[in-house]
Amino acid sequence: MPFYKRNATMAILAAFILSMIHPGQVEAGTGIYTGFWSGSGFTLSMNTHRYSNASAWWQNLLNSTGKCLVLDGNFGSLTKAATQTWQGDTGYDADGQWQSATTDGVVNSDDFNKMQFSKAPGGYGIPNYYRHQYAGYTDGYATQYWTYYGGGESALLGWNPFAAQQFFNPYRISQAGMTSNWTLIPASANRTISSYPCAA
Repeated sequence: MPFYKRNATMAILAAFILSMIHPGQVEAGTGIYTGFWSGSGFTLSMNTHRYSNASAWWQNLLNSTGKCLVLDGNFGSLTKAATQTWQGDTGYDADGQWQSATTDGVVNSDDFNKMQFSKAPGGYGIPNYYRHQYAGYTDGYATQYWTYYGGGESALLGWNPFAAQQFFNPYRISQAGMTSNWTLIPASANRTISSYPCAA
């Protein structure tokens, strides 16, 4: 299936799936509290916010690029290694040729910007197609539903502009039919997430 048709189908499916998800309570404390991920000033690593929902949010994004991490909010050695691999990958900017300046496994503002504002590589007939896309659904809490297509299976995200809070759904699109436990988890500095296997 052509890239643009596949993504259109994924967007429609994601909008349907996400319409069944209800956001959890926004938690107090710091977290990814901005529409621009780098604007939070967060650093994720084995030493900074290692145990946090924000780390699980990052694990979710890494899985969308083709990695297969358990979402548990523990930025351990596997998450660091997957981050380093992603930092060294090519094909994540408008030209499909960027190379990260560092592959240290530490997620800083540069990494947030590259993840959020990366574009699909050329050749698919969709110039300047951002991987981070609004899914076309806003719920009764004003939470907007987004997808992130990283080259693997899309991540499901949420954004509430009034609470200025980022959310994520720990389930992949392919897992949607396997559970009725729909939730959006706030990408906070707190660690409230349990353990969710990736969709291998």
